[in-house]
Amino acid sequence: NKSVFFLFCIRDNDCQHSPDSTVNSWYQSIFEMPLKHITLANLSEDGVNAMVSDTLCLFPRLTRPLSRVLHRKALGNPCFVRQTLKVLQKEGYLYHSLRGTMRRWMWDMDKISELRLSENVLDLLIRQMDILPSDLKLGLEVASCIGAAVSMTVLGILSSHLKVDLAGILERVAEKGFMDRVGTEKYRFVHDRVQQEAYKTMAEHRRSEHHTTFGLAIYSQACSDNDDDLLRISLNQINRAGPGTITDLRQKAMIAALNLKVGRRSAALKDFGHSLSYFENGKSFLDVGSWEHQYKLSIDLHDAAA
Repeated sequence: NKSVFFLFCIRDNDCQHSPDSTVNSWYQSIFEMPLKHITLANLSEDGVNAMVSDTLCLFPRLTRPLSRVLHRKALGNPCFVRQTLKVLQKEGYLYHSLRGTMRRWMWDMDKISELRLSENVLDLLIRQMDILPSDLKLGLEVASCIGAAVSMTVLGILSSHLKVDLAGILERVAEKGFMDRVGTEKYRFVHDRVQQEAYKTMAEHRRSEHHTTFGLAIYSQACSDNDDDLLRISLNQINRAGPGTITDLRQKAMIAALNLKVGRRSAALKDFGHSLSYFENGKSFLDVGSWEHQYKLSIDLHDAAA
C-alpha cells in the first residue's frame, strides 16, 4: 500500500473572517479525508519565558521580567514573540554586552515597555475585544471616553458613580494587553488604535450619555476639591457630548459660564487654540433666548470668541 502524508497549518481567522476565500473553500473540500486536528494555543507566560531563555541562553529567572513584557505585547503568540525580539535587537533595546565578566544579552526594560505594538499584534488584539467579558468591555468603554490615559483619581470618581471597581477592571484589561499601567498614577492604552476601536464599539447615543454622565460626576468632585485639572477634564467630557444631552436650562447656563471661565484661563496662558474652542462650546450651550435672559453671559462669550 502506498500512502501520502500531508502536514499543513492554517490560522483560524483565515477561515472565520473570510468564508468565501480560496483557502476556506479548499479546507472545507477535504473534510471527507481522515484529518487529525491539532490546535495550537498561544503560549503562557512560562512558555514565553522558556522560549526567551533558550533564545538568549540565559537562566529563566533572569529573563522572567523581559518575558512578562513580551508575553503581554505579543499576546503569547510565538511568531509575534520572535518578531518582537528581532525588532528589539534592531532598535538596540536588546543587545549583547561584552563588558567585564557580564558577557550576556542585556536589555533596556524602560524602552521595551514603551515600544508600540506591531500591526499584526494590534489586529489580533482588536479582534479579541468582541469576546471580552462584559465588565472588561465596560472598563474599555469608560477609559476610551476619557482619552488615551485615565488617572487613578478619575477612576476613583467614576467607580463611585458606577458602583464598580474600575481600577480592578482595568488591571485585568492591562493583563490582557489592551492597556499599560503607568506607575501608580494611571492606565494608558497601548496604542491609539485600541482606544479608537474601543470607542467605536459604542453607539453614538451611548457615547454622548457616557460623556455627559462622566463629566457631571467629575465636575461635582472638582468643585469639592477645588481642582482645576479635574474641572478641565469634566468640561471636556461635557463638551464632547454637546448641548443636546442637557435639558435643564440652568445646567446649560452653568456649563456655558464654565466654558467662558476655562477659556479665559487658557487665553491667559497664551493657549489661544483651546481658549477659542471653549468659547465656541460655551456659545453652543446658550439657550435660544439667552440674549434676553442671559445677556451678560452671551455678550461675554461672543466677545471672547471674536
